[in-house]
Amino acid sequence: MRVAAGHANSRLLRHMPAVLAAAILLALVPLVSKLMPIEVYSTRTAEVRDLVLPDGSRVILSASSRIELGFKGRARFVRLSSGEAYFEVAQDPARLFVVDAGAATVRVLGTRFSVRRGIQQVSVAVLKGRVEVLSSTQPGQVLTAGQQVTIDVGLPVPK
Repeated sequence: MRVAAGHANSRLLRHMPAVLAAAILLALVPLVSKLMPIEVYSTRTAEVRDLVLPDGSRVILSASSRIELGFKGRARFVRLSSGEAYFEVAQDPARLFVVDAGAATVRVLGTRFSVRRGIQQVSVAVLKGRVEVLSSTQPGQVLTAGQQVTIDVGLPVPK
């Protein structure tokens, strides 16, 4: 039993930096996004909207969806309040691009991906490039093209 306990402790210590980074990012997203000027875009039932953001990124907003943008200086924040959005993010290594979808926060590493926010879960699917998905109960998880994850009650479940 001691060996198992020691092994569990070493695993916890090995993942501690990632857990702390995720916790800090999750704590800062709502604070920073509230301080930024906000632009709101939404769609109604059966409406799809194609948007070009101030940085050149593209968002396709699915039906019955809503996003709030906060772009300022070195930060690009998008809050997906409801529905689904597909993103083609303009590469800019000097400016962080983060999507807050409630139960999950997605840190973009230059990519094309979609985020769907439902009542009980958030799904992230990567079409090209990479994203890091963070939740309050798990260390960050990097997804690459063809991968997706569903966060249900705070726990990511890879598909």
